[in-house]
Amino acid sequence: MTLTNEKHEEKVQSKTEGEPQNEDNKNNTTTDDNSPKETSKTEEKQEISKEKEKDSPPQKMNCEECQKNKMNLVNALKHIKTLQGNSTKLIEYYEKVKKEKNTLEENIKKFKTEVTNLQNKLTSNELEKSKLNELLSKSQIEISELKKSSNDTQNSITKIEEMKEEVIN
Repeated sequence: MTLTNEKHEEKVQSKTEGEPQNEDNKNNTTTDDNSPKETSKTEEKQEISKEKEKDSPPQKMNCEECQKNKMNLVNALKHIKTLQGNSTKLIEYYEKVKKEKNTLEENIKKFKTEVTNLQNKLTSNELEKSKLNELLSKSQIEISELKKSSNDTQNSITKIEEMKEEVIN
């Protein structure tokens, strides 16, 4: 039995114990109406019984309050259980998010190193490209010079042949 049930039963018992006394008081008042002192005592007893009757509805209210309190406690316990469940779910979700954050941070570090490696390769490729462009321009210059010399040589050969023909003729 819970504490609230015991209080409730005590209130009900005190209420039922008070009722027979009220009936005895009523019987006394009806038999002793003749004496003035007793009438004032009976009036006092009646006032006391009226006060007890006034007190009895609050006792009923106390019973109702006990029921309300029980329901409030039950609802509070249910709410606490749901909050506990929610908190465990939140903790699990937090752990999951924390793990994902760590993996994302590791991936970011990997990507940063890859990006720096690619940037280094890009700069080295640009250097190679510039060197190759220099070589290309040098080779083009050499080719043009060779073409000139070839033209010159060709011209000189044609002149020599012409001269040979003139000499032969």
